[in-house]
Amino acid sequence: QRGTVEPNQTKRRKGIGVDGGRRHNMNSITINGVRIEVQGNASNISIRNGNVTIGGSVVKTGITGEVRVVWDGPIASLECDGSAVTGDVAGNVCATSIQAGDINGNVYAGSSVTCQKVGGSIQAGGSVKVG
Repeated sequence: QRGTVEPNQTKRRKGIGVDGGRRHNMNSITINGVRIEVQGNASNISIRNGNVTIGGSVVKTGITGEVRVVWDGPIASLECDGSAVTGDVAGNVCATSIQAGDINGNVYAGSSVTCQKVGGSIQAGGSVKVG
């Protein structure tokens, strides 16, 4: 199984939800073309063993083959069985190969890494390009 996580290429939109009269930000994730609204500060994404987990909650199961995920909102950290293509990440990124903007945490890749800046360490089984 392979997964790709990409930033939303359109202008970033922040949804506003209402909960008991209080306003809160809503992120969204699109998995293979199906959009799912995610409430609260659920920005840690994991794609492992056919399951997509966001902020500790499983949002999609039974995923096989090539997986395309588009996340609209800030990413705190990312774990993926396959390749990860993303914008900026506040925490760590762990994937087979990684293409990203700025990564403020550590980077763990089975093969290559291409990113703008890294705030932590990089462990990669292949090529590394930063900047």
